[in-house]
Amino acid sequence: MKTETVTTSIVGKGDTKERALSDVFRQVPQSVREKVPGTCFRIQPVGVEVSKAVEFSKREKFLGVLFARTRIEFSITAVVVVEVSFIDLDDVAFTLTHEALTVPQHLLQLR
Repeated sequence: MKTETVTTSIVGKGDTKERALSDVFRQVPQSVREKVPGTCFRIQPVGVEVSKAVEFSKREKFLGVLFARTRIEFSITAVVVVEVSFIDLDDVAFTLTHEALTVPQHLLQLR
């Protein structure tokens, strides 16, 4: 098992600040798996720094004049530092075994 520190930048969006931040944390495992050459065993966050936070506000009207409303969307760009424990399967030596069944054994295994 190997341990490595990975830094990744992730953008999360949502209709509230909390959902935007949870979207960032939801994307952490997928982003880390793309950067690590193996199967992830443990992903532990070490640090999070919000580098950019934006609030988008848009006013909408139905048919241009009816039912006016304001839609708000939050976007957070965060730099996440993660400590990853993983197993590199390229380093594992597999032993090749082959089993040949006789005709009666093969027929007994069919159900």
